[in-house]
Amino acid sequence: MGNVRKSVQDKLIISVFFNARGDELEKSTIGMYRSLLLQLLERLPVLQCVFGSLGLTTWNCRDQQWAIESLKGLFELAVRNLEESFVACYIDALEECDEHQIRGMMLFFEQVGEIAVSGKFKFHACV
Repeated sequence: MGNVRKSVQDKLIISVFFNARGDELEKSTIGMYRSLLLQLLERLPVLQCVFGSLGLTTWNCRDQQWAIESLKGLFELAVRNLEESFVACYIDALEECDEHQIRGMMLFFEQVGEIAVSGKFKFHACV
């Protein structure tokens, strides 16, 4: 059990749980990408440089309306900037989200996984 704890402590784990009874962000991939980005940025503040690509200096979640493509682009940039970090991303309760959105998310994470394989960083998505 000690080896498992040490292994988990050496990795960054981010997660999302869809909730069909929640507000719009809890049951959509827009909310998922926002949550995953926030978790990455809180744990790896060096990744805040990705907002420079949009001309942003801060991320104000309350006042900003985010398009899904912008969020996916930011997430991909963040993953590309992980360098030698290991990130495991757990996404649960997919049935609580629209099937079309889930299909798009699966394609996106497949692309991000391919980027990770070609880079020096490790990114795993478990859905």
